Amino acid sequence: MKVAVLGATGHTGRLVVRALRERGAEVIACGRDERALAALGVEARRVDVGDAASLRSAMREADAVANLAGPFLKTGLGPAREAVARGVPYADTTGEQAFMAAVRRELDAEARRAGVALVSALAYEYAFADLAVRDRWPSGGEALHVLYRNRGAQGSAGTKKSILRVMGAPALGHEDGRLRRVPAARFARVFATDDGPRTGLSFPGGEILTVPRHTPFRTVRTYVPARHPRIVRAVAPLARAALRGPLLRAAEAYVDARHREPRNERARGEVHLLGDERHLVVRTPGPYLATAEVMAEGILALPRSPATGALAPAEALPAGAILAAMARRMPEFRVEPFTGRDGHRPAAVETSI
Repeated sequence: MKVAVLGATGHTGRLVVRALRERGAEVIACGRDERALAALGVEARRVDVGDAASLRSAMREADAVANLAGPFLKTGLGPAREAVARGVPYADTTGEQAFMAAVRRELDAEARRAGVALVSALAYEYAFADLAVRDRWPSGGEALHVLYRNRGAQGSAGTKKSILRVMGAPALGHEDGRLRRVPAARFARVFATDDGPRTGLSFPGGEILTVPRHTPFRTVRTYVPARHPRIVRAVAPLARAALRGPLLRAAEAYVDARHREPRNERARGEVHLLGDERHLVVRTPGPYLATAEVMAEGILALPRSPATGALAPAEALPAGAILAAMARRMPEFRVEPFTGRDGHRPAAVETSI
């Protein structure tokens, strides 16, 4: 199987190329830096992801497309649209909720007619929570609360620029059985962790869009830790107003100018899933390594999936089998009930709004 990897020379892209080669796949590495492409040691093509002709040329022999070229709100729809036109499965590593909504809104019907699977967020955010819910919590419940904790992880340039886009984009929440506009930082919740209680503030995560499509939760909220919740809540509306147009472009240029290659050898990821008297935790190695492994495993499985359209990871892929493969590939990976440092399950926590 031959996989076109867009953004192959980036931090995550290099990890995905390696993970695919370890699984015996052929890789077409696509990017803008010819020297960096040559260093990967695989078939390489110089590609501008914003140019349809360039994409068409790069993807002409591919059996599947893995898109890691963020920020996705800027350039992501072109590769997805080209994959549909070619009739090959597509997956990306976006963390941008607004982009996930755009793929479904603009390409779902077209992908169904073409018999193509389009999977967004096949990454640490938000595939592991989506797959774990499908596999371990199939009956659903009243509410699901998801907290992301990245322990020691340094962000890539693509991640930083995607965060800027998320901060300035409209935010959706899944509340009382339907999607509605919910500003970031609207909700706060205290989560039990190995290091004691941690306050999370809500943000527009992908599980808000994906989980309700396959598992019946009436409310789904996603959170990131916040040391100073009141300050973050005060600043969030300003960020939504400011991060557009010239200011957004200036912020992205600043990221490019100041960015240094991240070092994530000791990083760890935790995804806490809380609700209805249950608390699961997905433990991973560094989020970028975990992203590479789930992308490689998932993109190679997609051609066998009968599902078509714009899909959640757990709609397109066998959740239990993918999670089992992750545990085999990554000794640090596991999905388990959270019991706390002392081995006993902590008491339930309360939501504050």
